[in-house]
Amino acid sequence: RPARSTLVPYPTLFRSLFIGSLRESPEGFSLIVSFVVFPMFFLSGTIYTLDGLPTWLGVATRLDPMTYAVDGMRNLLLPEMATFSTGLDLAVLFGFCVAMIGVGTLGFKRMRL
Repeated sequence: RPARSTLVPYPTLFRSLFIGSLRESPEGFSLIVSFVVFPMFFLSGTIYTLDGLPTWLGVATRLDPMTYAVDGMRNLLLPEMATFSTGLDLAVLFGFCVAMIGVGTLGFKRMRL
């Protein structure tokens, strides 16, 4: 159970650090992060269920790693409401975490202060 709760904030942190490393000034950082975070939130199935979506939107939700974080919480609290298996949720979140750590590290290596 603790693994799920730690696999959500870390990739988000490293993704934000990568985006911040691409910016020359800190003012535009919050705008860009909001531009990335809000679509991930709305596509994750937090507000609505993923059943009955048009095909293109269903594909978009399955590409969103936050969908698997929300589904992992559903697996934990309401197993009958979950869309994916716990193993798939954890695998996607772990893969996203590793990818974002790599991308964030590369962004920081090329950043100039």
